[in-house]
Amino acid sequence: MIFYTLFLLSRSGTSHNFVSANRGAVLNVIITGPSEVTVGVAADFRCSAQCSIPCSYRWLVQGKTVDGPSLAVTPTSGGDSIEIQCTATDPQTSKSSARMKQVKVKNPYEVIPMADEPKENEAFNLTCSGPSELLQVFWYRNNKPVTLDRWMSLSRKNATLSFSKLLESHSGYYLCQASIGTVTIQSTEYLLTFDSIILMIIGPDTVEVGEPAVFKCLVNCSFGCSIFWTYKNGFPSGTYLQRGTTINWTPSIPNITQNFTCVAEKPESRQSASAHKSVRITDRKPTNLPKSGADELISKMPKGVAIAVWLSFILSF
Repeated sequence: MIFYTLFLLSRSGTSHNFVSANRGAVLNVIITGPSEVTVGVAADFRCSAQCSIPCSYRWLVQGKTVDGPSLAVTPTSGGDSIEIQCTATDPQTSKSSARMKQVKVKNPYEVIPMADEPKENEAFNLTCSGPSELLQVFWYRNNKPVTLDRWMSLSRKNATLSFSKLLESHSGYYLCQASIGTVTIQSTEYLLTFDSIILMIIGPDTVEVGEPAVFKCLVNCSFGCSIFWTYKNGFPSGTYLQRGTTINWTPSIPNITQNFTCVAEKPESRQSASAHKSVRITDRKPTNLPKSGADELISKMPKGVAIAVWLSFILSF
């Protein structure tokens, strides 16, 4: 697991937003700045508010505090987003008010495998890649520095970690750490695993209109897997309910073919697999067949008379 880290810097500056008639209340706390930041790139944020005299400001980002109306944030490692909080305080009354801003984090630095699926006892490479030149690259496995064995080697500047022969002991989460100017960044993690994704769809091949059917996607991975359904020729007609890997479906249009595709992905290991199933929807079978004229006539007779007529008909042959 990667822990999110930041490089924070307070920008000097004074906020002059104040009013004299608010009796010490802090009003209109606003954070201005980008909604997305990039690992290794500084981003500026500014906090403003209305106080009876110039406000004082304190930022809170990932448990760290910085004073001042402006803040420079440089993300150094991964994470989907960060939460930035600014608290404005009126020095005269000590009253305060806070505002939070959720900011997405983009990490362009990653570990790239030489193939989608590593194979045991075969050669394999991992490359530390990013938009900037990487200096002093270090490799980590399961959050600990990589110790090279006889099957492992590093390229010039350590940008590529090579395996002449992959072993089960090489499995784990890999990331690279590198310097960019004065900032040290971390890449996203890559999971090196030999477990291939295997999946299949179980369910009927033919379904009648109006009849409920159940389809399940069976996958050999649960932890770290993203599983979803796709539909090549359009969304299924009728009543449809999906819960996880199970679909409950009652079709409403006959004489068509519905295609189901279940996809499983392991983002950390860059693995994916899919299974397909085609289902034919038929019209509902008739349940009450029309009676012949003789059958309908006999059905309207009293029970005793009907039996006698039926027997005489049989004995006449």
